[in-house]
Amino acid sequence: SKINLIILNKKESLELTKKNNIEDALRDIIKKNKDLNIIITNGKNNVTAYYNNNIYQCKPPIIKVKNENKAGDFMTSYFINYFFKNLLYEDALSKSIIAGSLYASGLKYNMQKYSKKINRMNKKIRISKRKYK
Repeated sequence: SKINLIILNKKESLELTKKNNIEDALRDIIKKNKDLNIIITNGKNNVTAYYNNNIYQCKPPIIKVKNENKAGDFMTSYFINYFFKNLLYEDALSKSIIAGSLYASGLKYNMQKYSKKINRMNKKIRISKRKYK
């Protein structure tokens, strides 16, 4: 009850919940705490999230992966930064996904250039949203 955000990769979510797929893992975590903000990443596949009784899905940008190590940490730090700046949830989610993808692609910029690149790419990212049932 003291946790309000959890960000996991697919493997972590399945191990935590003992489920066989992301959707079931997400539902299991929601059942334990419906007020939790949950994000489950799945590499180049969809990112699935839950927030305020809504399910979000977003496909990361297509990149050439150079190194996935720490891409999730990078995404998480950007999400926290954007989310606590009170961006719309969809913007915080998509921009943080882009940041993690850029990191995995090996792109090395200063923060100003990184932010500009993220903002440009954000216009092409689509997030689907549906009510949680």
